[in-house]
Amino acid sequence: PYLSLLRDDVTVVELGVSRPRFSVVSLARCIRAQRPDLIISTMLYTNTATVVASKMSGVSVPTIVRETNNQTAAGRGIRSPIERIVRWSYRHADKVVSLSHGVERDLIQRYGLTANQVVTIYNPIDVAQITELSRQTVPATPSWRDVRDVYKVLAVGRLERQKGFDLLIQAAARLHFPWSLMILGQGSEEEKLRALAARLGVQSRVCFPGFQPNPYTYMAEADLFVLSSRWEGFGHVVAEAMACGVPVLATRCPSGPDEIIEDDVDGRLCRPESVSDLTFYMDDLLRSVETRVRYARAARTSVRRFDVSILVKTYEKLFYQLAGP
Repeated sequence: PYLSLLRDDVTVVELGVSRPRFSVVSLARCIRAQRPDLIISTMLYTNTATVVASKMSGVSVPTIVRETNNQTAAGRGIRSPIERIVRWSYRHADKVVSLSHGVERDLIQRYGLTANQVVTIYNPIDVAQITELSRQTVPATPSWRDVRDVYKVLAVGRLERQKGFDLLIQAAARLHFPWSLMILGQGSEEEKLRALAARLGVQSRVCFPGFQPNPYTYMAEADLFVLSSRWEGFGHVVAEAMACGVPVLATRCPSGPDEIIEDDVDGRLCRPESVSDLTFYMDDLLRSVETRVRYARAARTSVRRFDVSILVKTYEKLFYQLAGP
């Protein structure tokens, strides 16, 4: 969906395969032909394929892999054959970039990496662009402007168990004042979530508009943004919501949210996998406009440490360290 955002001077090479594990030979040939100064990959299986391909190519080139999730918190086993290959590939990368310090700790413990092998670089956000997009209107899609005299609660993410939207729907159903919950995203659990809302008698209050290319206009109009995840790597949508000036309630799940939010300063943190905690803090925040305003104001300032103008320099420094100017 975001391929169109690439600049014109970026060359895209199609390897013609459907899965990372099928890409190793093609990628090794590509590395041999292109002779790059540096290789960087992201996501678990792509990282593994990239390191294997780099070794197969016979070309000496620095290779960076970027881990975006807390694999242990996600419940992944450690003893399977594929996990042994992942361990080998991460150990043989020149540098492993973790998305948060929580992910960094997991990588070191899980794969036996040293602290020198791993560097944490947070997910960058483009604060200026997000601010601009948040002011736009999106025609012909569900809009908060259709909602009157109710508290507007927003969540964004893939409709999968990781995101805890089942917990969020259960928590919202316990609120004793008018509310509307909009969940932006697609995923395999949509029908289960719709059925849950119907079973709880709140199907008319829960909206699933699907994937929206500009979620920021929804964020800007929400009274509260909630991240209900069971686990994360970082929690990118938390930083995006903060940049939009919407107060945020997030679970203190492994890993990321507690590295973005300072509790009761620029947002609120609660226990993960706790319906009662979600209900309590949603109720508390929605009843207190003063608290929401205070969080939103503080968030607009604190979230700037994740701006792309800052974090791109960290990547640049790493690239020069490994590949030279």
